[in-house]
Amino acid sequence: MDQGKVQSYDFRLIRNINDRIVLNLILENESISGADLARLSGMQPSTISNILKGLKKRDLVNNLGKGESTFKGGKRPFLWEINSSAAYALGLDVEIGQTAIALLGLNGDVKKKKIYKTNGITNPRELSQHLLRSVNDLIKDSGVDLEKILGAGIAIAGIVNRGSGEVMMTDIIPQMNFSITSALQKKYQFPVIAENNANASAIGSKVVGTARGERNFMTVLIKVDAHVSGIGIGLVLNGELYHGTNYCSGEVTPEYPPMYNMISRLRDHFNKGKILKKYLNKIEDLNIRMLIDAANKGDALAIHYFMLLGRLIGSSIAKHIAMINPARVIITGDVAEVGDIILDPIKELVSSELVPVSKESLSIVASKSGRYSVAVGAASIILDEFLKVPAFTTNRIANLS
Repeated sequence: MDQGKVQSYDFRLIRNINDRIVLNLILENESISGADLARLSGMQPSTISNILKGLKKRDLVNNLGKGESTFKGGKRPFLWEINSSAAYALGLDVEIGQTAIALLGLNGDVKKKKIYKTNGITNPRELSQHLLRSVNDLIKDSGVDLEKILGAGIAIAGIVNRGSGEVMMTDIIPQMNFSITSALQKKYQFPVIAENNANASAIGSKVVGTARGERNFMTVLIKVDAHVSGIGIGLVLNGELYHGTNYCSGEVTPEYPPMYNMISRLRDHFNKGKILKKYLNKIEDLNIRMLIDAANKGDALAIHYFMLLGRLIGSSIAKHIAMINPARVIITGDVAEVGDIILDPIKELVSSELVPVSKESLSIVASKSGRYSVAVGAASIILDEFLKVPAFTTNRIANLS
């Protein structure tokens, strides 16, 4: 089976293209009336009514009752939403030292999420065993029926062949060209899709995040650790994820130093940090989660660190933004949790590098999923395949709306 496609489950629940069009429109709008579905899809109201009846019978949508009247008055319309508990998707974010796992409902809401620590994993077999144990624990803890799980997406830093599930290069373990999907696929008999972590984050933004409805955008996945730093860029162009010729699109050499190096340069600012000043002589005890927490509590040192990091990142990604000219840029990863503290300097540096007409149409925002943005994105890969509409139909809807 081609692991890049969800094959067995979609035909059981979604019977035709029109069903998928309606489900996608409901997901994009969160709740919507039948009249608006007809307007956006170009279908007849009677067709929409029959589709909604069929989807309700299969427990894929919920009727929310009557909404508000339009400004023209008239009858209050019935509103529809995706039934979150109809089906689920797993997402795994494999990092150095930990794996974050998220279980999403069909509407993208997070049902369960958890961080699993990894210690001493050095080869694909150990990694597969860790993933099997972690997934088993999360499914058991969630109480979700295994039959309702559509599949699992696995995201990992490096060069990943989505079609085969092969990791061609990664820093997670010292080995190249190994399958990261086969163990889960064999045990659970549901589709498992592997993807680069930045690309997964982009899919998450497209399907359930802040880029719903956008057809041209980029995500910037920022990874900061004690001794490692990195940026990964995910590109969605004309509504489709762009992988590049050899799955290398978005692999960017970071232009900022690891966390310890930057903190060491800020020693003169330690006395300004009410929370972090006690770490002046033990910087090695700090981690990025501590810095995020301190910044959100107003610690001056932590705030200064993220503002400096934001300026470095803004300078680094400005040329990529100028080249792609996206409508939106989404900052993802743990550091997105500090919000405007890092967004403001990024916006300032990017703005200084762009021509006026490009700036006018650009928005730069932070992912709402924070440290789970990649895991949510990995699960969204499954939802995206499950709900996917053929490209020609998608373009028709885009033109209508």
